[in-house]
Amino acid sequence: MRYASARSGISAEGLCEILTRLWQIKMRSIDLLERWHETVRDSDIRAGIGVQLSDERRHLRLLADELKRRSGRQPSAVDHVVTKAFALVQAQPTDMLKVCAYYGGIKAATNQRFYKLLGLADLELLEILERIIQDDDRTLRWADIRLRNLSAEDVRRCNALLQRMGDTMQAVWSRPWRHLSPSRLSYLANG
Repeated sequence: MRYASARSGISAEGLCEILTRLWQIKMRSIDLLERWHETVRDSDIRAGIGVQLSDERRHLRLLADELKRRSGRQPSAVDHVVTKAFALVQAQPTDMLKVCAYYGGIKAATNQRFYKLLGLADLELLEILERIIQDDDRTLRWADIRLRNLSAEDVRRCNALLQRMGDTMQAVWSRPWRHLSPSRLSYLANG
């Protein structure tokens, strides 16, 4: 694990665990978006999902390559904790509630983790994170525009759903983030 940044004092194994979790989320995102793309009724959402699928596939390759560089092996298997978050998105009865759950929940929480890693990354990882963040920021802006037109009832539902997604995403991130560095990075674990 020679790639751990000396200036950050982070655990190389902990960093690989975080990168693996990010890879798992990208893998599940591709699966979700492919299935959703085939059933979505709204043509604007369908077009957006098509563009986002390309981004997610590129991000998955970048993260897999980085994990191979750092650990010498390719990531595999998706943790059941990650699967629970995606099941909650898939359970939503309308496309707009899926937009709320996926983009407002999974995508937003994951993007926050990418931002938190910026200060801990070496130069190679920093370049990858910045590229992914740029794409994900654009995707989140796209979702925000879609969600502006919700009815009052859907806003209420979306807010309740975002609370559930927040709790679910906290479970997704709590264990791997703790392993990054229990002493110096505990302040990053909440949020």
